[in-house]
Amino acid sequence: MLDALKKRKLVTILTTKSYNVSKGANYAAEKKKLEVNLTADMLRTGTWKNLEFKKTNINALGEKSGGGHLHPLMKVRSQFRQTLLEMGFNEMPTDRFVESSFWNFDSLF
Repeated sequence: MLDALKKRKLVTILTTKSYNVSKGANYAAEKKKLEVNLTADMLRTGTWKNLEFKKTNINALGEKSGGGHLHPLMKVRSQFRQTLLEMGFNEMPTDRFVESSFWNFDSLF
């Protein structure tokens, strides 16, 4: 009879889930703060024996480190370079040339 009513869509079956929550073995009325780091002072005094420590996940990936940054002087240099290029100056390929002392010192007078 139930199958006939389902075919005619006169009946829908509902499933109800319920959960029972109860106090576990580690229940405490107040939350205890667990120690994270073991310090040299704890080892010296022996207080680490009476403390509870937080479990450490040694398989965790950790924080992703960021990339490097330009030195502040290199930032200023690139800003000057970009400004001069925008003003119409051209950059000369002087990477492979060694300047003589004449051009570096004598001709500046």
